[in-house]
Amino acid sequence: MKICQNCGHENREGSILCEKCGQVMEDFANTIIHTRMVPPAGPLAMRASGGVTQVADDQRVYLQVDTSPQAIVLPRTKQTIVVGRAQSADQVQPDLDLSPYQAYKLGVSRQHAYLSRDDDTITITDVGSANGTFVNGQRLTPHERRVLQDGDEVWFGQLVAHIYFK
Repeated sequence: MKICQNCGHENREGSILCEKCGQVMEDFANTIIHTRMVPPAGPLAMRASGGVTQVADDQRVYLQVDTSPQAIVLPRTKQTIVVGRAQSADQVQPDLDLSPYQAYKLGVSRQHAYLSRDDDTITITDVGSANGTFVNGQRLTPHERRVLQDGDEVWFGQLVAHIYFK
C-alpha cells in the first residue's frame, strides 16, 4: 500500500495519483502506465465494442470485486438486487452487501445501485449514491438505467468490480 502524502489515504500499489484526492503519488516520469481502451458510452458504442449484452436463461451472473479472489454469484430469484453496504442500525439492508470489501472506506452508499435482470439483459441504476456509480469509466446519472455487457468494469464509489455472464 502507498500512503498519500497529501491526505493520508492508503492507495493500491502502482498508483500514480491518489485514489481519494488525486494528488501525484511520486515522480512518474520513468513509470510505465498500462492502459486499456474503454469504448465510448451509448447504445452504438455497445454494439461496436463487441461485448455480449444478452444473458441466456441458463447463464449465471457474477460480480468479481477486484480485491477478492472469489466472485459473487448474483441470485436468480430476484429480478432487482440492491447493491450497497450493510449498517447494523438500518432496518433495510442491501441484497448484495459489499461491506466485506471495505465498502465504507471506498465510498459505497448503504443503498448504492440496483442490478436488474430484464428479460435477457442486466441493467444497473445508480440510486443517488453519494460517490457515484461508473461503468467503464463513465459516471451514471442518478436513476439512469444502463445495460451491462459481459466483462464491464463497474465502480461503486471507489470499489472496483467486473460483471461476467457464464
